[in-house]
Amino acid sequence: KIPVPPFETQQKIASILSAYDDLIENNLRRIRLLEEAAQLIYREWFVHLRFPGYAHTPVEHGLPRGWERKKIGEVCFVNQNSIKVSNKPEQIYYIDISSTGSGYFEEPQEMSFNEAPSRARRIVQNGDIIFSTVRPNRKTYALILEPRDNLIVSTGFAVLTPKKFEDFTFIYLTVSNQGFIDKVSMVASGAAYPAISQTDFENIEVILPSNQLILKLFEIVSPFLFQKEVLLKQNQNLKAARDILLPRLMNQTIIV
Repeated sequence: KIPVPPFETQQKIASILSAYDDLIENNLRRIRLLEEAAQLIYREWFVHLRFPGYAHTPVEHGLPRGWERKKIGEVCFVNQNSIKVSNKPEQIYYIDISSTGSGYFEEPQEMSFNEAPSRARRIVQNGDIIFSTVRPNRKTYALILEPRDNLIVSTGFAVLTPKKFEDFTFIYLTVSNQGFIDKVSMVASGAAYPAISQTDFENIEVILPSNQLILKLFEIVSPFLFQKEVLLKQNQNLKAARDILLPRLMNQTIIV
């Protein structure tokens, strides 16, 4: 048997919780629009090659002048920082692959490092991008902006650290582009549980535009990504508040 409050009370509880759900859904719509706007600019500039000044830029060897073909490992650092025995923290906030989607991750789990999974080793910092090297066709990646201290991710991720902070917009939009994901998926090995090694990942080829164009992309697109991050954190807080409210409303700890 379960306690059933009066119908009027049920309606009030539903109204309170629906307000949270509506705000979460509204934020999700805004997040999708911000992500789509950023991806649209990237595709226009770097896939269709209609970037600012393209009409006056000569093409040499199949690329606009000043552009290069590079390996992703030459464009950024891959798995630069990991926890060592000498610098292990007491408490960590952990992100695993199952809590990450395409462009976002759920609230990190707080835990003692001694109780953390053995895969909780990759250190991330502001501007890093995490990309799952396990089942890459599932498009599991996220951008790390203004992270809390001791944020750690699974070794199932490749952690991409820009050589210059302003490069993070280009790197994030490059690895989240379908063309890059297809390349990684083709190299991944294993039938039931395909994965790509760090070396193979670092050797994936990308097209690197001029520094001036990368900086211009950062100036235009980074406000979209920072706003998206604000909305993602708002949703994490709203979900936590809603989940705390529900049992208290149901057992009448909070009277409606």
